[in-house]
Amino acid sequence: MVRDVEVVNLTCKKSQTAWTLRAFPKAPVRDVRIESCTFDNAAKASVAENVERLVVEGVTVNAKRVLTFCGTERSRRYRSKPSRSFSYWLVTASQE
Repeated sequence: MVRDVEVVNLTCKKSQTAWTLRAFPKAPVRDVRIESCTFDNAAKASVAENVERLVVEGVTVNAKRVLTFCGTERSRRYRSKPSRSFSYWLVTASQE
């Protein structure tokens, strides 16, 4: 099991995604905090599958500020809009 993960003050210049968090339904990742991080040139949307208590604060992806988010429910894949991962929607929502 993966629990109590913090990523703080990280700068990434190029990546496939800002974050990819995937776990099994019966063994979810728990208590993940991504704070004050910058991800430039992320090629794809971020993914969070079977994650409990994901907190995203003060994060920038591809020069767009991610809205502060605290997920308290277990999710199989956050979907707030059809065919978009929740984290991708958060990034683009700050520009709409």
